[in-house]
Amino acid sequence: MLLLFILIQNSGLGQSQELFFLKGRIVCPAKEFPEVNVFNLRSESSTVTNQNGEYTLFAKVGDTLKFTGLQIETKTQIIEQEDVKKSLFVTSLTPKVIALDEVTIKEYKNINAVSLGILDKPAKNIHQPKEN
Repeated sequence: MLLLFILIQNSGLGQSQELFFLKGRIVCPAKEFPEVNVFNLRSESSTVTNQNGEYTLFAKVGDTLKFTGLQIETKTQIIEQEDVKKSLFVTSLTPKVIALDEVTIKEYKNINAVSLGILDKPAKNIHQPKEN
């Protein structure tokens, strides 16, 4: 009886430790964020989301995924047994807000597209009336 219990317990653990192909997507209340880094901390594997916030990687139940990027707050999320059954693993992220104390705008008349080498000659101003 004890041997049967141990075999059942080990087979249950073995199933939860199987690799599966995780299809995921990140979403954010403000907008989708492309090129978010997704790290599997257990396997030390990583991937990057595409323009739609989608990614794929191999994972196991209990793995911790870490989401990082310049535009988002870093977030970690643990893969649960229920997540294996989902066709899409959706993670909600929070945009990173950088508060500025003060913004000063200065006008430098000698810096323009010509002085920076962007244009060869000054651009035409199409908003001024033509001279007769």
